[in-house]
Amino acid sequence: MIGALTKVDLISKSERDRILEMLNDPKQIMMSGEFSGILSAIRRIDPKAIKFDVWAVSGVTGYGLRGLIMKIEDMLGE
Repeated sequence: MIGALTKVDLISKSERDRILEMLNDPKQIMMSGEFSGILSAIRRIDPKAIKFDVWAVSGVTGYGLRGLIMKIEDMLGE
């Protein structure tokens, strides 16, 4: 699974980095109350079985889009 954290142009770099660190570490998500929408589903899954790959992107500035596209192409074998 590849995830995209969109609208990163609306938050600070430190906030973006903090969110990405948390999203890419299921144990941090499970200990946090900040992502309540996905927490209920994630808590039922063994954290060892989860490997998120979340990319920060912005359609306004183009930040991260090249990396996300490269990752998708890599997964598709193109």
